[in-house]
Amino acid sequence: MYGKRMTHVTAIGFLLFNICFAQLYQLGDTVQNFGAPICENGNGSWSYDEYGNNRIIFLSIFASW
Repeated sequence: MYGKRMTHVTAIGFLLFNICFAQLYQLGDTVQNFGAPICENGNGSWSYDEYGNNRIIFLSIFASW
């Protein structure tokens, strides 16, 4: 019982910590310059400052651990 409760408290604490330090973009926020490689072999890159003016960027970010 004590171990299950401690796990629950730790999980809630971890979630609250992440929410407090999250950085979110909202409607009207200015996005700083960011870029990404467009070719796996390194022959090209994309920059928001050069090619992203007046465009909507949809970021789909995944992490695999």
